[in-house]
Amino acid sequence: MLAAPVQAESAEELRYSILLALTDRYAADQGIDVSAADVQAYLAEMRRFMAAKGTPLPDPAQAAAFWGPFRADAVHEVYPAGIEAEAHAFDVSGAPASPAAKEPPGLRPFDKTLTLQGIRFRVVSANQGSINRVTISPSGLGLAPGADQRRPLSA
Repeated sequence: MLAAPVQAESAEELRYSILLALTDRYAADQGIDVSAADVQAYLAEMRRFMAAKGTPLPDPAQAAAFWGPFRADAVHEVYPAGIEAEAHAFDVSGAPASPAAKEPPGLRPFDKTLTLQGIRFRVVSANQGSINRVTISPSGLGLAPGADQRRPLSA
């Protein structure tokens, strides 16, 4: 990532590493230096603002309780690739068959664009085996005119 290899044990860890590196690079390029006191002041202001709107920010224990099931692999069924159950894992009774169910089992290329707060990340991988190259191309970072916004990042 950013010309350095990245290892992660989960998609969440990979996402965090990429966003942290991109944010740090953007901050350095823009001369932004944020202290722990700045972060605490921001969080206090966000809590005040959200409480005034009637939607307080969750405390860390509430957030952990909410996200826990999504982060724990043990509470999910994982099917081996290519078996019949995998092809129908998201089928709903009475609904048309999913497009994935019609495709033959096996590896398929991955190409997805994710957007967060106006910043887009295109994630592309040929998905051709156990060792893959993942290219992440950010856009919408608001770089200076003429700056290369399409330089891909490799992980």
